[in-house]
Amino acid sequence: MEDRGRAGYATSEAGWATVGICGGSLVAPGPRGAFANQSSERLQHLTGTLRTEVEGKRIPGAVIAVAHWCQLACFEAVGFLDPDAKTPMPRNAIFCIASMTKPMVSVAVMMLHDEGKLFISDPVGKYLPAQAKMKVAAVETDGAGEKRLA
Repeated sequence: MEDRGRAGYATSEAGWATVGICGGSLVAPGPRGAFANQSSERLQHLTGTLRTEVEGKRIPGAVIAVAHWCQLACFEAVGFLDPDAKTPMPRNAIFCIASMTKPMVSVAVMMLHDEGKLFISDPVGKYLPAQAKMKVAAVETDGAGEKRLA
């Protein structure tokens, strides 16, 4: 059985922690649902782990949002928005997460694939019609050794 009790986070160039937990889509905050009741120990472990990271000065702060079946199971902020000024981290903090969206989207795509809602072998245009005619550029070298797009 897969161990989902560990906190997973990545640190950006600025040192901010980005926590990605996929478990359904968030439509609106709701009461703690069955997921939260069954996983409160895991959520406490996640929050505790991030607090430990803040106390050890490995990250300045983080915002944790875990949703399952449109119900917000955990929504907490830990640490500081500005550690020097001791400004607490607000739950509505905005982060520049750069390329961290790629692993999150990849997990979401694989979840859809597991549910049979998306097939990796299908062309992108099936799901994103605006991308249906997109072409990938290829580089050719002519007889004189000059490179150009094919």
